[in-house]
Amino acid sequence: MTAIPSSPAGQSRSIFGDGAKPSFLSGAVWAGLASLILLPSFFGDLQIQTALPPVDLQVHETLFGYLAAIVAGFVLTAIPGWTGRPPLAARTLGLLVVVWLAGRVAMAASGFIGPFAAGGVDSLFLLLAAAIALREAASGRAASALAPIGLLVAFYAGSVVFDLGAYHNGSSDAGKRIAIAAVVMLVTVVGGRVLPRPGTEDQPPAFGALDIVTVAVSAVALLVWIALPAFIVTGALLLIAGIVHAVRLFRWVSDRKGQNTLTLVQQIAYGFIPLGFLVLGLGDLSPHGTAAGVDIRSWLVSATAILTLGTVARISLDPAGSPAAARRFAWIIYSAIGLAAVGRLIGGLSWVLPAIGGAALVVAFAVFSIGYLPLLARPAAAVR
Repeated sequence: MTAIPSSPAGQSRSIFGDGAKPSFLSGAVWAGLASLILLPSFFGDLQIQTALPPVDLQVHETLFGYLAAIVAGFVLTAIPGWTGRPPLAARTLGLLVVVWLAGRVAMAASGFIGPFAAGGVDSLFLLLAAAIALREAASGRAASALAPIGLLVAFYAGSVVFDLGAYHNGSSDAGKRIAIAAVVMLVTVVGGRVLPRPGTEDQPPAFGALDIVTVAVSAVALLVWIALPAFIVTGALLLIAGIVHAVRLFRWVSDRKGQNTLTLVQQIAYGFIPLGFLVLGLGDLSPHGTAAGVDIRSWLVSATAILTLGTVARISLDPAGSPAAARRFAWIIYSAIGLAAVGRLIGGLSWVLPAIGGAALVVAFAVFSIGYLPLLARPAAAVR
């Protein structure tokens, strides 16, 4: 996967000027609003008439509301760079946002329209995004785009499996695993392009042998985890993947050439990826298991920090340097993300910690949405 390419000069100042802007902004705004709505529901202070219980609804909107928008934004932004075709038209991106919003409304009204109707409307966004990306790849004869498009298809499959499991079998675990595995693979691949030291956005550092091994080992471990969770062989593969990720991260952090503070903070955020692999692997190998959910929260915190807040902050700044206001926004965002990570990872120690973590996420996404909106509205030619 290449870095997010610059769009040709002359693009509109509209938010719909390139693939990342509408998806990233919609996802970020929804992440903050959903936290405000779903946290009171989770603690029983607010009743929402949906077909999903509060816990499943919160997971669903994190994965298939917020993160689905981010993943689609990455893929659709990179498509012109892979295919050599013009960026997607504003009306196409606008249609995607409308379909995504329809999914959020359908899920909120699932208690009235029925779970399967809501799930069908909700999954249309990922299906449409994958179809558009596949059309562009076929027109540009870009075989290299098939792998990231596969992530969109995996997300769609995860959404369908999640809905069927939650509504029919009473368990959405398989759908969660599919979607989370797709997110972790995206962070693994994108991380190798946007987090290492030297290189530019137009000429990112090439994947080395360690990067290739990391991607391959992660893919095998996650596929086995999807099919055979809580098995000894699965735990061993997850531990190996965690160690390889940790070695990769150590090389990034120890190589100070071309490193700045923002990059270092993003690299630290990437550290939640090996942490998730290691905790999940130890849980499968231990007869008593480990803290339930710590591994999954670790991966989701990393995806939040890297895919949305970190990378969008990075691509939204002027090539000549970061405006002082943008740097302040970045520090507020990362501080809030750090507080949210602590609140979520050790939330079992006190009932107040998850609430603090949720509030910190609301702050992070609110600051992002308000602070970076003017930057996202600039001409796409100014985005690097």
